Parts: sequence; C-alpha cells; structure tokens
Amino acid sequence: MNNQQVRPAPYQQRLMVGWGIVALFLVVAIVTGVVAHGGGFVMMLRNILVSIAILAGLLCLLVYLARRMDWWLPTALRLSSDERDEDWRLLGLSLALIALPVIMLLTQHFLLHQ
Repeated sequence: MNNQQVRPAPYQQRLMVGWGIVALFLVVAIVTGVVAHGGGFVMMLRNILVSIAILAGLLCLLVYLARRMDWWLPTALRLSSDERDEDWRLLGLSLALIALPVIMLLTQHFLLHQ
C-alpha cells in the first residue's frame, strides 16, 4: 500500500490546468499593460483587458485547430464529439475575440492621431 503512486483525479487535473492557464493569462496581461506606453491607470487597465481578450482568442483558435487536425489536447480542453458545439462557432468566437480589441485599438489610434 505504501508503494502505490498517488495520481490526481481527472477533475483535479483539469482544475489545475485551468487555473494555470488563467494565471498565465493574467501574468502576461499585467506585464503587457504595465509595459505598454500610454498614460494613466485607465489606459493600463484597457491594455490588460485587450491582451487578455487577444490571448483567449488565440487559445480558442489553437483548440479549434487541434480539434480539426486531431492533435493532442490536454484533458482540460478535451471534449467528446457529442459534447462539443459546432466547430464554426468556436472559430467565429475566437476570431471575434481577436478582432474586436484590435478594432478598438485601431479606432482609438486613428481618432487621437489625426
């Protein structure tokens, strides 16, 4: 009994991978928000939110590609085919998550630098 290896339950493993991804997003977003030029606290928060949205969109795009190409996915991101939504919804949402913050930044840039 003492020689048995202890393995985390699948739920615990999914939870830890999920929290790890969230922590990575937050660290990258905070670093991006602080390093990006601009003035004030509101601009820093905006940059943090934009970077979180773009990173989440890229992760969703990676999951979409992994499902389409039958690549390996971590257990936290795997779903059976009957539990999955249609692929075009995941693709559309990931592209929207990337495009909307970029459009917002470009609009602000063009309006303030005329």
